[in-house]
Amino acid sequence: MPRVRALALVAALPIAALAACSNRPNDLYTYYDDPTGTAAVTSQTAVAAPVTTSARPVDTQRLREPGEVAALALMGKADLVAEEVQPDPASATAQTTLPDCAVDLGAGTARQSSWLYPSGARLRQVAVVSTETDQAADVVAAARSDLTCKTFKVAGVSFQVDKALTIAALPGVDDQLVWCATAAAKSSCTAVLAADRVVTAVTVEASTPARAKSAITRVAPKAAEVLTRGA
Repeated sequence: MPRVRALALVAALPIAALAACSNRPNDLYTYYDDPTGTAAVTSQTAVAAPVTTSARPVDTQRLREPGEVAALALMGKADLVAEEVQPDPASATAQTTLPDCAVDLGAGTARQSSWLYPSGARLRQVAVVSTETDQAADVVAAARSDLTCKTFKVAGVSFQVDKALTIAALPGVDDQLVWCATAAAKSSCTAVLAADRVVTAVTVEASTPARAKSAITRVAPKAAEVLTRGA
């Protein structure tokens, strides 16, 4: 074999081997430009998918101080526009035991508000944040059991208990209890509502049973709305 021919054969062997091993056309310019090549697939699969976690709902009541939670459960003037009431300057310290059969609203942090109607009727509300181990619904259940007396006295005036009044189930409320009490020249109706660990009692005192019943029927749904809007 002539020397020039032998050298040409030796030089061609590496290129032929490269083409055979890659099983691709021997085109070095397009070999690295192919986006579907093995190297491109490997680099795509090496990128880890981002990990997403769903946030747990935050119990806003647990983050607030009990006094703030109780205050937020009270109806404000904007909530009582339809009632045309004004703040009662004689509003007293929150009373967690109602005169009606000595119904107890439970232990905890309490706040109270009091309002006057143009007619002289009074609207009073107490909100109590129960202790961590108590649920407000348990307080209402206990109040239902306590409301067994037929009469009670307030400042020497005798009231007769009337449990005939009913109100449709209020949205968002865990339990509810409504009753009225009537004296010779005064009547009152009370709604006790529970949601989570807050219990609220709303009482309307009016000159006649009809006025007291009408007012508590209007006010109770608004009290439930305020009670549950920050839950």
